[in-house]
Amino acid sequence: MAKAKIRVSRKKESSKSVREISSGKKSSFKRPKIKIPAKLKQLKSFMGKSYHLPLPDNRVNNILSKRVRLVPNYLKNSFTELKLVEWPNRRLTISLSFAVMIFAIVFGLFVAFLDYGLDKIFKEVFIKK
Repeated sequence: MAKAKIRVSRKKESSKSVREISSGKKSSFKRPKIKIPAKLKQLKSFMGKSYHLPLPDNRVNNILSKRVRLVPNYLKNSFTELKLVEWPNRRLTISLSFAVMIFAIVFGLFVAFLDYGLDKIFKEVFIKK
């Protein structure tokens, strides 16, 4: 068995597959192209378009005349971030939900006792029987 020399490169341009490195030959494997329906292409091009609103030249209108997108980049980036979130499993979700409920009950009781105590104090001070 002949050992192939492996050169490790940290450059982004060198994206050889494992087969290419180990065998020294180019791989014949090609990733299949995904067909995107025409309606989806139209929707994507419509959502990504920016519209220019021409307005008279003054300070206020210079702010307003910037390009306006139908779907702002903020929303696109938000959905992208949501896809990257690692969601908790069922057991962790249930335990954290119980922790929140217990905290809410304890805090509610604290506020109720504080309200009751302050009510008694103010009635004694301001409304003397």
